Amino acid sequence: MIDANQWEHLLTSSLSHLDIFKFTFNYMYKNNDDNNIQGKFNRFQNDFWLGKHWFTEYELSNYSATIYTIPYMFNSYDFQLDTQRYSHQLVNTFDNVKILTLYHATLKDTYLCYFSNVTSLTILPSEQYFKPRLGTQDMRSLKKIINFSSLKHIGISLKSRLKEPSILLRLLQDLPQLSSIMISIRVLEAFSYDTELCEYLNKTIKKLDIYKYGSCSFKTHYQLEKFCKIFSNVEELKCNIDRMTDLLFLLKHLLKLTNLKAYLWSVNDYDYFHSWFKNQTCRLNILFDMKYMDKKETELSIWINRNIN
Repeated sequence: MIDANQWEHLLTSSLSHLDIFKFTFNYMYKNNDDNNIQGKFNRFQNDFWLGKHWFTEYELSNYSATIYTIPYMFNSYDFQLDTQRYSHQLVNTFDNVKILTLYHATLKDTYLCYFSNVTSLTILPSEQYFKPRLGTQDMRSLKKIINFSSLKHIGISLKSRLKEPSILLRLLQDLPQLSSIMISIRVLEAFSYDTELCEYLNKTIKKLDIYKYGSCSFKTHYQLEKFCKIFSNVEELKCNIDRMTDLLFLLKHLLKLTNLKAYLWSVNDYDYFHSWFKNQTCRLNILFDMKYMDKKETELSIWINRNIN
């Protein structure tokens, strides 16, 4: 498959009128085989390919390699650790990318790439770091590689932390279209004393994901009450629920909520819960569906029609 000469023969002999040719090839190799794979990839950059304007870039990591035509053809891209890019600097490689995932550790370096149209960003921690802290320098690095004006969603791994509330506040201020966030509820609780941050969260966030497997989003009723005040304008919520009374409290106090995905701790009697929940919410104009996930969790999806009086 990764043989430029064979592709050239096929294209000239059978597809001579082809104008557009896009591809992505992945290759797994042993650690001492990187020179060989580079040689194979470089053959895709000879006069034949350049003459057709079928430009390519390739990436090498410890045990895998990828070559692709540019602009990059897919709408999602994972910025992997320990990856060396051999890029074509005259082309806007990643203009098609809408969904970007990158590791916190990659923010420490300056890369010769730019993502101009990303709408969703997820930041992951690398395995060798325990709960890395995102700070001011990380935000500066993000601005160098991402167009902030198009970003609508940001996901910060539950294993990551923020150095101070001003980091999250600055993100909200610098991202004019941001309305969706995935973040640890513990981070939000730690910064709940910051009035300006809470006001920005209330004003901007319409979709919130605080789910963590095997956890409980709200440890006390006080935390739940404060959460509902800060996020009174949220429309979509994904969270963990330990107490059924908390579930009802969310439905009754988040008045703009239209979609709730709650992960319930062990539901032993499905029929009883279904009957109880239906009875408790009969006046709330909702539809709901239950799905067994595993012994610890049951997924409860709720749709609320706010247009019916």
